[in-house]
Amino acid sequence: SSAHLLQLVNDILDLSAIEAGKQHLDIETFNISEIIADCSPIISSAANRKSVTFNIKYDENVPLFTADRRAVKQILLNILSNAINFTLEEGTVSLEVTATNGSHLIEVIDTGVGIPLDKIKSLTDPFTRVEGNPYITHEGTGLGLAIVKSLVELHDGNLNISSTLGEGTTVSVSLPIINNIDQAAPSSF
Repeated sequence: SSAHLLQLVNDILDLSAIEAGKQHLDIETFNISEIIADCSPIISSAANRKSVTFNIKYDENVPLFTADRRAVKQILLNILSNAINFTLEEGTVSLEVTATNGSHLIEVIDTGVGIPLDKIKSLTDPFTRVEGNPYITHEGTGLGLAIVKSLVELHDGNLNISSTLGEGTTVSVSLPIINNIDQAAPSSF
């Protein structure tokens, strides 16, 4: 209970800082494989507890990211945690990282319960939770995707969510490829 409460407080503080324009970005250049290596043990453990298969597929030729490392890690952890949380036992969650049209594309694809089309738009609103089955509870505060959206937008990126009820959800994050750190987004807003 205390860990859950601490996570809630941290999420609220993160979202408040972003909305107040006080979120500081430490822009650096890094390989996405480093972030994936940091996130994998946490996500694999959660997947194993639910008997969910977790797959990672990324193109080793993807250009280096120029972004805030902590923010990209938080984006990945939030969308992967959601995917695991809403995927039933024996399901699959896949992380795919590619580069296309001048952008890095991070996709998390799950075989979970899916989201009603009319609820997708509100998923990124703070404290919004979409429960497909009222008899099944899922951990979470309803802040994860709001934080993801804000962090993605701070990097001049885009967040897209598509879903089919009973089949699963795909969350796509597109971040611009920046070849020169001087072209990166400002370090604070």
